Amino acid sequence: MKKVFLLATAAVLSANLIQLPLYAVDGLRITVQGSDVVLSWPTILGQGDTYIVQYRPTLDQSTPWQTLTNSYPASDADNFTVFVHSNIVKTVNYSGAGASMVSVQNISAEPAASEPLVVTTDGSGAALPLIIYPPGFNFSGFIIFDPSTGEQVSGTEFTRTSSSLAVSSRINVNATDLTPPDYGGGTNNQTSQVATPDTGFYRVAQTGIHIYGLTNGAVLSGTVQFPIELGLNSSNEIVGVVFYDENKDPIAGAKAVGTNNCWTMVWDTKQAFNGSYDIYAKVFFAGDDSVASIPHTVTVSNTISFPLNFTRFFGSQMWVFAQTIPNSVYQIEMYDQNTNYVGTFSGNADGYGYISFIWSLQNRSGQVLTDTNFFGIFTVNTSSMSGTTSMSLRSAGGKRSGSIQDFLNVSPAIKTFNTSLQAQSQTIMASADFTGDQAPEKWSKEKSWFPGNGFVIAYSPLTDNTSTTDKIRKMMIGGDGGLYGGVVSTLGLYGLGFRMSPGNISQTSAFIMNDGNSRSNLLSYLSGDDPSGDYRHFYFFGHGDDTCFGCASYPMIAACELQIYLKNEWILEEKVPEHPYKFVMIDACESAAGGALCRTFGIPPQTINDLCFINAGIQPRAYVGYKDKSVFTPNDWDWNSMMLGGFFNDWMNGYTLQECMDRAKNGTSTSGNFLMESSAVIFGATDLKISD
Repeated sequence: MKKVFLLATAAVLSANLIQLPLYAVDGLRITVQGSDVVLSWPTILGQGDTYIVQYRPTLDQSTPWQTLTNSYPASDADNFTVFVHSNIVKTVNYSGAGASMVSVQNISAEPAASEPLVVTTDGSGAALPLIIYPPGFNFSGFIIFDPSTGEQVSGTEFTRTSSSLAVSSRINVNATDLTPPDYGGGTNNQTSQVATPDTGFYRVAQTGIHIYGLTNGAVLSGTVQFPIELGLNSSNEIVGVVFYDENKDPIAGAKAVGTNNCWTMVWDTKQAFNGSYDIYAKVFFAGDDSVASIPHTVTVSNTISFPLNFTRFFGSQMWVFAQTIPNSVYQIEMYDQNTNYVGTFSGNADGYGYISFIWSLQNRSGQVLTDTNFFGIFTVNTSSMSGTTSMSLRSAGGKRSGSIQDFLNVSPAIKTFNTSLQAQSQTIMASADFTGDQAPEKWSKEKSWFPGNGFVIAYSPLTDNTSTTDKIRKMMIGGDGGLYGGVVSTLGLYGLGFRMSPGNISQTSAFIMNDGNSRSNLLSYLSGDDPSGDYRHFYFFGHGDDTCFGCASYPMIAACELQIYLKNEWILEEKVPEHPYKFVMIDACESAAGGALCRTFGIPPQTINDLCFINAGIQPRAYVGYKDKSVFTPNDWDWNSMMLGGFFNDWMNGYTLQECMDRAKNGTSTSGNFLMESSAVIFGATDLKISD
């Protein structure tokens, strides 16, 4: 006999142990029918959903879950899907008084004669021991039968509590008297040691990835959280979860919080433009292919938002930027790092709802402040708001209206405080008769740094095939002066003069990350701990995705780990980047699929220009990666070497990064015939130059 319990949980899977997080399918039910346990849950017809069902006898961590099915199809006939776990419950035959009154099934063992049974009112089905039913079970439609006396009572008169079993006044048996016998090996009616019965636990989750609780048509504002339900067969560690829109662009303000197999989406929607998004999640593994969820269409609607998230940092000056109601009146109370009132800005948003100006960090007395943080409270008069339509600055196709790219190509005006306004408090509007919606914003100061000409260059093997690895090494090294392509020789002393990290010698060698020691060395170079110099440029070739590089059977470096070394936690933890990079190229599959790696190097996952960084008073920077997977054959390596040589040769000769990429994609670079992959993209300043 088994006690049958339901464990409400959702799913993350591994090859021999399918693991589930804390969120299960909604409306999961469990019933016992004879020797079978029947699970059922509501489903939607026609979606083609599949499910994972698991069982284990105890909740002991040493007892693995048994996967009963990992691709069970939803019912195509009604709104409920049913799964039967057959022959898992042992039913019993009773020969005591009154046994002819109930329908029972024969097995080889009998429980104690005093144990009450539960039977159906019409006598159909099996007689099951009362002890398997949990406290609070509704026994309507059943009969409670005592085989020791032959008495029975309607289930509607019966109450099962955690401490006792009571059938009106006729059957009143203490629960401690109902410990069933050991069914494993004793013979009928023999005196034997009584054992605690096994306990059965079940869990069901939908196969795939699901942002739990996110539904089509939802209107979101402020900061929202949604658990990530994962039901996947993978033997590899999850290294990250990234969120995208319909254009495969990263969702601004969305981050995955968690470790191992339990993740939550936290989305500060104020960091995204208002409008419609088809949002989906993608899970990245240490070695397996990434897996994406089904998109959900949602609408972001905030009265005040801050969608150019790189403007949250400042250097010699601050770019104050927000999106709100077109032409609305606004006020911004500014406070220093000690929450002392500094002053109030006021004005009108433009016809597209943008609040945009530069603050030179001067206070009301004209003194330049040196604080590392500022805090502002935006207040917008909502009386002119006619509806959400005017607030939508992003169409369903993903294009932002209001000519945002043209807008970014112009430096906003410098604005000073309105000296006629004084703050009433540190957390409220500057004027009592000025009412409307409020939103806080925080800015952090980035330390001044010089990009120099130090370049970290590294690669990792793609396979265990030594001939393939040798081809990659030659591709990395290339020839003298960029004439024969490659990275090391094009950028190095025999080429165009970049100082390179250890292990990279023109025409001789390229640094390879292929074991724990070389991995530690690479982290040392990237973090600036290496005595040879402060590096602000990085090129890597190998396996990877948007959350790590070097992933395969060889060492990998995850974005979350590299953030610790570089201290570039800026968007994830709202901290200023301490070791940002000027230029990074991760030559790996899906390395720009979302933006996690990009942010790791202190580079915003947005396509902007130099002027945006200049407006914020910080050093321009850019990142190059790929949105899709790349496939090479052995014959491609030589041509790819030439393409890389041409790309970096153009870069060193003063072309903008966008021009370098366009020439590489078109085969018109200095020494390139092999075309750069079409999914290559630039995050950060597309017009970045080596001289910036």
